[in-house]
Amino acid sequence: MADYRAALQRSDAFNQSTYKPAWERMVRLAGEQPPLSFTHTARSGHVATLHMTLADMDEYAVNPAYRHLAAPLRDAWRAWKKRDDQAQHVVGWPAIEHRQDVLDAEEYRTQALLIAESAPDHEALAIKLKIALTRVAGELQDDDRDALAADLERLGV
Repeated sequence: MADYRAALQRSDAFNQSTYKPAWERMVRLAGEQPPLSFTHTARSGHVATLHMTLADMDEYAVNPAYRHLAAPLRDAWRAWKKRDDQAQHVVGWPAIEHRQDVLDAEEYRTQALLIAESAPDHEALAIKLKIALTRVAGELQDDDRDALAADLERLGV
């Protein structure tokens, strides 16, 4: 439990002191990312929202049916990408993101170890269940579910 709490504290502290402020500064420097989708009304009156990818935005931008909508979005996205690349360099984003990834991996590793341990009491079980229920769907392994089920049965919950 102590290892998990320490890892969580390190991750949260770095997130609050460094990651989040750097992200917010990048957004201030680069601006919000422009959308890559637009709404087109066909001659028939049918309305559709089209979603471009980075790989196909040039195709949309030269298509006679869409170019008046797609080309300005493509150009805005490319201008934003240049600003974003500059902002990432200014704030040192790659190193910050890497450090947060390392801290998150350590938090996840200690979560997995904690879930695998037997819960000595209801409080510990509640913590384990909270961790399990807040993980992204599909991340909880069969062994984790088995450990939680064993705790529930052993503690009479």
